[in-house]
Amino acid sequence: MIFFTAISCDYVSEPFQDNGGGPIDTNDVVMRNILIEDYTGQRCNNCPKATDAIKVIKGLNGYEGRVVSIAIHTGFFSVPGASPFDADFRTTEGNTLESFFNPSGYPTGMVNRIDYPTDPFKSYTSWADETSAFIDIEADLSVDISANFDSGNRQVSISVDSEVFNEIVGDFNIVLLLAEDSIVSPQVTPTGNVLDYVHNYVLRKSSNSIWGESYINGSAAEGTKLNYTGTITIKNEWREDHCRIIAFVYSTSNQEIIQVNEIKLF
Repeated sequence: MIFFTAISCDYVSEPFQDNGGGPIDTNDVVMRNILIEDYTGQRCNNCPKATDAIKVIKGLNGYEGRVVSIAIHTGFFSVPGASPFDADFRTTEGNTLESFFNPSGYPTGMVNRIDYPTDPFKSYTSWADETSAFIDIEADLSVDISANFDSGNRQVSISVDSEVFNEIVGDFNIVLLLAEDSIVSPQVTPTGNVLDYVHNYVLRKSSNSIWGESYINGSAAEGTKLNYTGTITIKNEWREDHCRIIAFVYSTSNQEIIQVNEIKLF
């Protein structure tokens, strides 16, 4: 068996200049990242527009490494049909999210799950604006991921470490997800059927249920160190060299995601 290890860190460098006008000093600061949950389906002709919007956002200056996305195939447009649309990207986790959040039309999505329960779903045309609201905000905690893949049993062992930078009050859960990229499968588009469409960030599985497990119970003081571990087994038909782990922490009271990070297995 072969083991592969991957590590992510969400610290970024922020330059400061001292009051005397001397050389710039560099201090580590963690910024708040953004999760876009893209509700989609292979038979939704406008859904590729949402995918393109995410690509544009991720490519914006200063946004690199700050925006994480997950494609959640649910609803009518995700139901497999006759060939060539017989692939099934639905998951138990995605169906649970659909039942809970109840999206009304596709494509649609949530940006850090803000505005729940009144108006969590945002049109893809507004995702850039919604994302920009977080881009200059420092995080209240870090989410650093390490993962080891065992090729013998195809299990990924995941460890998440966090440090609390500002006191956090409330109950917060941590969620671990597996997503797969570069899946070539048909997709309906505004210009017709594309048989070799490339699907990315496709939700495959969670480690600890889609609602996760308790990470902060009641409060966490500044300086608190947290750790969570979990495992996910990658099915034989999923290609581990195109998989990534996504970890996020959210409030159980209003569902808002306060930090997210991701790591590619290879």
